[in-house]
Amino acid sequence: APRHSRGTECGGNAHPRSRPRPQTAAAASAERVFARRRSVAGILVGAALAGLVWVFALVGGDYEAASAPAPVATSVVHVRGGETLNSVAARVAPEVPRQAVINQLRALNGMTTTSLSVGQALVVPVYR
Repeated sequence: APRHSRGTECGGNAHPRSRPRPQTAAAASAERVFARRRSVAGILVGAALAGLVWVFALVGGDYEAASAPAPVATSVVHVRGGETLNSVAARVAPEVPRQAVINQLRALNGMTTTSLSVGQALVVPVYR
C-alpha cells in the first residue's frame, strides 16, 4: 500500500508567527502612545500641506501679472491686418509674458471681447 507523507505541514501552533506574543501593560501603553503620535503627526503634516496649497493659490493666482514689470508709460498703436491681441502683445512687449500684456491691453482699452479691426487704435503699455 502506498504510504502518504505529510510533507512540511505544521499542525496547531507550531509556526512561530501564529503564536500571539505576550504583551505587558507597559508595551501596550507604549504602542498606544506611538499610534497617537503617528496620528497627530499625520494631521499636522496634512494641515501644513493644506496651508502651503492655500499660500500658492494666493500667490500663484496672479503670477503672470506679478512677474510682469509695471508699465512706465502708454502709447497708441494701430492694428495691422491679421493681427490678434496676442500678436499685438508680442509686438509691443516681446520680453514680457504675453498674457500679462493682453490683460493690460484689455484693461487699458476697456475691451470685453478679443476681436480687433484693422486700423483700430489701441492704447498699449510701454515697458523699459
